[in-house]
Amino acid sequence: MLKRASLLAALIAASFSLFGATGRAQACPASGLSGTYILTLTGWVSRHKLSASGYVNASGGSFSRGFLTFSLSGTIRTASLSGSYTANACSGSATLDLSSGGSVHFNFDVNGSGNAFVGTETDGGTVVTVKGEL
Repeated sequence: MLKRASLLAALIAASFSLFGATGRAQACPASGLSGTYILTLTGWVSRHKLSASGYVNASGGSFSRGFLTFSLSGTIRTASLSGSYTANACSGSATLDLSSGGSVHFNFDVNGSGNAFVGTETDGGTVVTVKGEL
């Protein structure tokens, strides 16, 4: 029951950040993502707890000049980031390529001003949330 309550609280918080306190969707930015976003990722990869923070530059469908520090079950690592995304203003999908190897795929929703997004990793065996803010 506690897990359900935590999930519900997270969904409500995400909807306030995306739609504002009125509950009505804000107009979406024509460009989708643009600028340097501070990132946080939390969740599970297989049976390993993940916590990460960093930044990435988004412009014209690509991610560049990014950096991430992450803890996977207590082991601290760093990686440079690059990648690509497609967005239709309010939502999209993305791939982040890690210099340490591998890629992370996620779907995301952009808030009305384009200054924040929330997403969910779509790779099998993961339960990871990603948030980005200008």
